[in-house]
Amino acid sequence: MKRIIVFITCLLGALSTAIAQPKKDSLLFSFEQDTILAEPGSTLLNFLLIKNESNRPIEITKIAAQTSYPGTLLKPSSAAFTLSTGEGKRFPVKFLANQEFLKIPDKSVHYSINYVINGNDRIQTTSFYIDRKEDNSVSIYPFATENYLDPNLPESKVSFFIENRSYSARQIKLSYRVQPEGLQISRKEEIISLEAKEKRLIDLQVSTRSSNSFNPDYQLLINAEDMALNKIIGSTNIRVIILSNSRQMNASGSDMSDNSIELTHAQLNRGSTYDQLRANGLFALGRLQAGFSTNVDYYAQQQNLNIYNSWFELGSDAMTLRLGNIYGEDYDYSISGKGAKLTYQPNDHHSFEALASENDYSLYNSIKNSRELARTFATRYQFMNNGNKKAGIAYVYNTDPNTSINTNLLTLSSAIAIDSIQNLRFDGGVSNQENISANLSAIGYSAGVYYGLSGKKLQINSNNSYSTPKYAGQRRGSLNINQSFSYRVSQNKQIFLRYTNTINQPRYLTTFFDTNGNSLPEIHYYGRSQIFGTGFSLNHPSFDFSVSPQITEQKNNTNNLNQKLLSYSLKMDISTHLGTHSLNFSTEYGSSSIDDGKNWYKNLRLLLSYRYNKISLNALASFNPQNIYEVIQSTESKNKVNNYSLYSSYSFTAFNQKLKTNLSGGINYSNTYGNFNKNLNANIEYKLANTWSLTGSGSYSGFKSETFSSNNSQYRFGIKKYFRQATSVGNHNVKLKLFQDDNYNGIMDAKEKAISGKIIRLNNSVALTNKDGEVNYQNVMPGTYRLSINNQEGLQLKGVDSVLVNRNRTLLLPMIQNIRISGELKEIRQQYDTKEADITGINVYAKNEKGEIFNTFVNPQGGFDFYLIEGNYTVYFENTRYEFLNPSQSAQAIKGETSKKLIFEFKKKGTEIKVKKF
Repeated sequence: MKRIIVFITCLLGALSTAIAQPKKDSLLFSFEQDTILAEPGSTLLNFLLIKNESNRPIEITKIAAQTSYPGTLLKPSSAAFTLSTGEGKRFPVKFLANQEFLKIPDKSVHYSINYVINGNDRIQTTSFYIDRKEDNSVSIYPFATENYLDPNLPESKVSFFIENRSYSARQIKLSYRVQPEGLQISRKEEIISLEAKEKRLIDLQVSTRSSNSFNPDYQLLINAEDMALNKIIGSTNIRVIILSNSRQMNASGSDMSDNSIELTHAQLNRGSTYDQLRANGLFALGRLQAGFSTNVDYYAQQQNLNIYNSWFELGSDAMTLRLGNIYGEDYDYSISGKGAKLTYQPNDHHSFEALASENDYSLYNSIKNSRELARTFATRYQFMNNGNKKAGIAYVYNTDPNTSINTNLLTLSSAIAIDSIQNLRFDGGVSNQENISANLSAIGYSAGVYYGLSGKKLQINSNNSYSTPKYAGQRRGSLNINQSFSYRVSQNKQIFLRYTNTINQPRYLTTFFDTNGNSLPEIHYYGRSQIFGTGFSLNHPSFDFSVSPQITEQKNNTNNLNQKLLSYSLKMDISTHLGTHSLNFSTEYGSSSIDDGKNWYKNLRLLLSYRYNKISLNALASFNPQNIYEVIQSTESKNKVNNYSLYSSYSFTAFNQKLKTNLSGGINYSNTYGNFNKNLNANIEYKLANTWSLTGSGSYSGFKSETFSSNNSQYRFGIKKYFRQATSVGNHNVKLKLFQDDNYNGIMDAKEKAISGKIIRLNNSVALTNKDGEVNYQNVMPGTYRLSINNQEGLQLKGVDSVLVNRNRTLLLPMIQNIRISGELKEIRQQYDTKEADITGINVYAKNEKGEIFNTFVNPQGGFDFYLIEGNYTVYFENTRYEFLNPSQSAQAIKGETSKKLIFEFKKKGTEIKVKKF
């Protein structure tokens, strides 16, 4: 029995000795910070930490980046060295956040270390994440400031640019709608793939479908949705002008500011005049927030009063009600008109919306319209949980007395973030339509799936959907297959492969009759566009370049035409930035056939875009048809499809920004129909006082074709009054309150005090807390904002580093006052020893009663500081280079008290100075 006890005792002792010994082959290799914020044009600094935690020396043979990172300013030396047991080093790495550096695909910097221990070669890797806080929006703006539409032509074209501001490739869904109704657009939505910082010109075919006594200026509304993020990232309105002898001039060249009222008088070229009132504002109504907007035009000669784009909104943090002109989004159905819209969002996870509208853009118009108006009711519920799941359900009911059609539409959607690089999205719908007068009905359905992967090397975007021909949603009768693959060959080079196949074959329940009351055949339409392309892109620090060969097959079949197009083309894009100068050049050259592979012809398109500060210039030239729409136009007109366009704009301020001016103009010639148009525009605002301004604008436009010509000039002048700035509709108020959380529970208790005089930043917007510890941010656009505070030593924000703004928010921000424990190293030198010890970067550790260990480093002055919560700590050194006389000391962190400075005395190891006397 005694032998067994002795054996167990020896075994336990051996085990405890083994456990107490450090790991034999342990080398600490890491970055001091695992995430670094990188702002364009700034520098970022991090430190590589290396420490020998083994019980034997380690020879470091190489420390190097795993790839050659652009913008590298500092990096570790390539010279080999040896670390003794317990020894550590700290190497700075520094980068310039230029555009090429910010385009690093995996958003991380990776370093590796090669070392030898006990004769064995080893390698370790470490990395830190680059928080780019990049602009995930896209910029959408028209190619020309004026877009004309001749009602005598079957179709016209509206062109606009879309520019990816992100440093990552992405797949974007564009959706289109028109206000007021009266224009037909060739497609309601489309999906495009954009490379990093890519800019592309999009052409959209539009045509008139109704005749009004007064043709209004139309607005083409464009929304851009990121398929991976599952949210709207850009939108714009493009003005479209109907060329007619009578039209309502209800658009202004300058934007309305919040909380202002403007009265103007306009004079047209033929003596026609009108007066306009525009106003909007935001104000408090008790505990609620109210907003309004109105636009009123009065035509004295025609005695016509038109009130449009007007609404009143009343809301709290959770609920908002809008009356007047409204519109609905994310319903898979075009909803706009006058009515009511209620939105309820009790928290960040649930939202509910209901609206009812009558399809009329004017709230009131004294010119009677005999057309019966459609009415719509819609409701939607959405659920979100912590950003990785989102689901929604929506229902639409529409009744249209003009066509005798009633519509029911139910849609479902669900988005899931599988992991940090993969996203999955499902959507679908079912509809029922009934034509009461013709006793017809139809059931339709739609289904779609999206998958996205964004890895270090490989990017995949796959978006596929199908809708039956009589589905009532916007994707009626369509098949969409969109595949995009890109592989990053190196840091700035990638190859890509894209395939799209879009088929449109909608069918409607609408019946048409001739003058004798006989029913006409159903309008038949079949359209198909199939594109296969591959290519290569290069992102150089000085320029971006891409080249892409592609094959296009298009078909358009209706009751009275049947056209096909087969095309082989080569696209090339090159863009560069020289300071504030931005230049983009695109070209597409190809060979096409419209008769099943016979009689091939060449086509070419050239686009040049230049920007300098607030000066822009766009030039376009195209020769011969490049798509099926141009083929149809050339067939009908029997002319060549040659088009030339040149547009420019310039904005400037003067007199200490009291004068603001925007000038623009352009010319366009189309050989297809012999169209030639030109326009000049000027908008001026001069500030008389802080809240009063004079406004004026003038324009001249001329249009000439084979069937129609018109010259139009107008000027307008007015006076504008600004009121107190507040929050725009669609934006939000954010109230933050800073307090000192003495008991670390995250709740502001009765005795805890607000913190005044602290700077709080939302991204780059700065505010200073008042005596109650509060700041108010107004007019905050929806999105996620980085939150930071100018921490004093020891005072830090607890558990919050960002704010999601999707409604009015009020947040309490707890600040924890950590307690400072400081210390200093003092060297004890032998007589005649004048060499100062290198102690910078030596690790210092603090261990609390729970066994938690904190560490810091010795600064060049030999001092160090810990900021810790209240408690008892053991502060100690583990270092083999120097001999510490007191390597471990106790320290107590007490709230409200200054702890005694710890003094650690040390001396050099293995150094002995002998003095020989003569």
